[in-house]
Amino acid sequence: DRNPFDGLQTQVIPDESKQVYVSVETLQPVFEIADTQWRTILALCRFGGLRCPSEVLKLRWSDIDFKAGRMKVTASKTEHHAGKAIRRPPIFPDLQPFLEAARQEKVNRWVVPDYRDPEQNLREPVTKLVERAGVDLWPKLFVNLRAAAITDLLRDTHDVKLVAKWVGNSPGII
Repeated sequence: DRNPFDGLQTQVIPDESKQVYVSVETLQPVFEIADTQWRTILALCRFGGLRCPSEVLKLRWSDIDFKAGRMKVTASKTEHHAGKAIRRPPIFPDLQPFLEAARQEKVNRWVVPDYRDPEQNLREPVTKLVERAGVDLWPKLFVNLRAAAITDLLRDTHDVKLVAKWVGNSPGII
């Protein structure tokens, strides 16, 4: 008889205090103490703009084409949109050395061979790693890294549509 949602706020208002830019300098001490897999995970988010864990953990070595300078990213978040299940962004220059280092330790078909359990919480080990590096924790560990990548790509290319295509967003979301 009555809508229980009547009177509730229906508009999402972003919490600007959680919108933090994570600079490369901020992340550097974390890279210095992290093992290759964690450096790769963080670099894929920070320099590649990948979603973590969904896109990072689906990445296989067969998806990385060093010669062409591109990677194939499988995006479960956008796969229900026509033509949005896969995107092929460049391997950005800042990301390349991390992928090269991970390739040296290649143990199987996955770029990140551990942490395959979808129930595993990646936030806790990253939190410990960041704290151990002596870096102040940013509010949204993986989302802020991805957002920083998008910010840098926009600054460098000035092309919203191209950046949106690379990171799997619509231009209006960026």
